[in-house]
Amino acid sequence: LPTFRWDNLWCAESEYDFQISLSDDIEFNERLEYIVDIDFQYPSDAPGLIPNESYIWRVRAYSITGETPWSNTATFTIDKIELIEPTPGAIMESVRPTFNIKAPANIGHYELMISYNNDVNVTLPEVYNAEEQITNFPWQYPSQGNEVGLFPGMIYYWKLLMFDKSGIILGEFMNDDEGWNFRIIPIILSAPSNGATNVSLNPKFEWEPPTSVPKYEFWLSNDQDIEVENPPVRIDVLGAQFLEYPNDAEITLEYEKTYYW
Repeated sequence: LPTFRWDNLWCAESEYDFQISLSDDIEFNERLEYIVDIDFQYPSDAPGLIPNESYIWRVRAYSITGETPWSNTATFTIDKIELIEPTPGAIMESVRPTFNIKAPANIGHYELMISYNNDVNVTLPEVYNAEEQITNFPWQYPSQGNEVGLFPGMIYYWKLLMFDKSGIILGEFMNDDEGWNFRIIPIILSAPSNGATNVSLNPKFEWEPPTSVPKYEFWLSNDQDIEVENPPVRIDVLGAQFLEYPNDAEITLEYEKTYYW
C-alpha cells in the first residue's frame, strides 16, 4: 500500500484528482482514479497492486478557476517476491517442510498448491489445494496423517497464489511458468543391514526417516517375494523408528533362511 506525495499548490482546494495505471497504459485508459487529499495512501480495499509490476501515476488539483492540468507522470515498481525456502530442487529432511518468502507488505493472503512430479505446472494440485489462507511466513506444512501428507522419497511441485484484501487474485508465484520443486529424503533401512547374517530370530529392525512421519507400515516377506510386493507380515508402527519383531507375527523366522523387508 504505497503512499503518494506531491507539493501542495497554494491555489488548490483541499482535494486532488489522482490516477494510477499499469506502466504500459500511458494514456491511462485502464486507470483507477480517486479524489484524494495530499499525501494519499493507496487504499486497502482497492484492487491490489501486483508484486514486480510497474505502475504510473499522476495528480491534478482543483482551484477556484477550475481544473488544473495533470502533473507529469511518475513511475514506480512494486517489490518482487523473493523465495527463501524451499529453494528449487531442495532436499527436505521433514515431511512437514517450511515455506518462506520475502514479499511486499499488505498482500491479503496466499494459497499454497502442491502436486506430484507429473504436474510441473501444478494445474491439478492433488496433494495440497489451497486448504488454508496463509497470511504469515514462514509457514509450516500441516500435520495431515499418513493418508494425505507428504511422503518420504517423493518429488513435489508447488506454487503460491496471491490475493488482495478483497479476495481478488493478483497472480501466481512460480518458477518461469513451472512450479518450484523439492524432494523429501527417503527412508534408509539401517538394521539389519542388507545381506546381514547371524541375525537373531527376534531381530530389531531400525530405519532412518525424515522427521514428522506419523506412522509407518513394516513389511516382511520370504524368498518367494523378494520385491516385497505381497508380504504376509504387515505391522503398523506408530511414533517409533524401530520394530522389535514379535513372536506372534505371521511368519516365524528361521535360521539359514533369507527374508526381505
